[in-house]
Amino acid sequence: MTEVVHIKDRKEVIHEMKFSPDGSYLAVGSNDGPVDVYAVSQRYKKIGECVQSLSFITHIDWSLDSRYLQTNDGAGERLFYKMPSGKPLTSTEEIKGILWASWTCVKGPEVSGIWPKYTDVTDINSVDANSKSSVLVSGDDFGLVKLFRFPCLRK
Repeated sequence: MTEVVHIKDRKEVIHEMKFSPDGSYLAVGSNDGPVDVYAVSQRYKKIGECVQSLSFITHIDWSLDSRYLQTNDGAGERLFYKMPSGKPLTSTEEIKGILWASWTCVKGPEVSGIWPKYTDVTDINSVDANSKSSVLVSGDDFGLVKLFRFPCLRK
């Protein structure tokens, strides 16, 4: 394996990275808070930045059409951005119509039923929905792997 490019735009730990479904972009989330967006065809030139998060980035998901990004952060926020610019998306009507290529975010109404009573934002570490988005699996701080119907709106 040969290093293709070396990028250092952040000072803190990188937590999450995902390529867009169309392969055009790479989103990189770190402890610094922002998500950096790179253009793959331009030798990973930084072309966007998502800066709304006040905490470290824990999860990233791309929309099926590669036009939107959703993130979760260490403060339990779920944020949405237009790609590739990183402009915040606030219209709930526009957000409702987005189809997601993957689902790894642990926060949001679609996964509200996976949270046991008396747990906090750090207790569920990972989730993943199957490609047909009918089943979701979660992994938590208690060593449990749980399977849910997706979306999981309530227990």
